[in-house]
Amino acid sequence: MTTQRALLAEQVRRLIEATVRTTAGEDELARAVERVSSVADSLDGCGGKSEHPAGLRVPDARSLTFDNPVEGVGNPLAPPLTGFSGGEGVVSARVRFGIAHQGAPGRVHGGWLAAVLDHAVGRAVAGAGWPAMTVSLAVEYHRGTPFDTDLDVEAAYAGKDGRKVYATAKIRAAGVVTVTASAVMVAVEGLLGGGGG
Repeated sequence: MTTQRALLAEQVRRLIEATVRTTAGEDELARAVERVSSVADSLDGCGGKSEHPAGLRVPDARSLTFDNPVEGVGNPLAPPLTGFSGGEGVVSARVRFGIAHQGAPGRVHGGWLAAVLDHAVGRAVAGAGWPAMTVSLAVEYHRGTPFDTDLDVEAAYAGKDGRKVYATAKIRAAGVVTVTASAVMVAVEGLLGGGGG
């Protein structure tokens, strides 16, 4: 089921992109509404709804929610953020936004960039052994970030003072930093089973 859920989410992401890009006429849109509505009705009728979706185990054995809105491959809202690697408080990943995430023409909406940076710093501090929730996130937009291109995301644990945990993150497009962030977080024991902020 997990594989099929991920494939379904991928196709829904395609549908979202197609919905934003389409130039179809009213008749074709009406037919699409009927087909999509039929699929939604079918899924709604399949065994009820879970309040606690199944978790996805990641290679470092920390629990990561399959339906996470930034990273979850089972969540069609997620870009998703993929290929996390690293350890000891430094992580990297890749993300590719589509036109559905556009803010200014040709650029990713800043709110989506902030969400990715927030998630990345959470993963970094969890990797350092301090799962935490964000208290403040200062984001600096250095230049426009393009969509429809692979973006590199990096985050690093930057220290701890009592329960306060600090981290930084950046996003690069074609090797050029487009946005950076610094975070103040608060350590929380048992947060997400040790999975990050």
